[in-house]
Amino acid sequence: MIVNSIKKSVNHGSLVIVITKRNEHIELLAKLIADKGLTMQALMMAYES
Repeated sequence: MIVNSIKKSVNHGSLVIVITKRNEHIELLAKLIADKGLTMQALMMAYES
């Protein structure tokens, strides 16, 4: 799962950037990342297609 890959990279000292179009995915990732004991910052934008 992507969260496990994120945690592994962070534990090795990497800065991880995840890009998604869907705000729901950001909210879910934030919860899953917090559950792994990591902190994150999210930038959510609204756009019209």
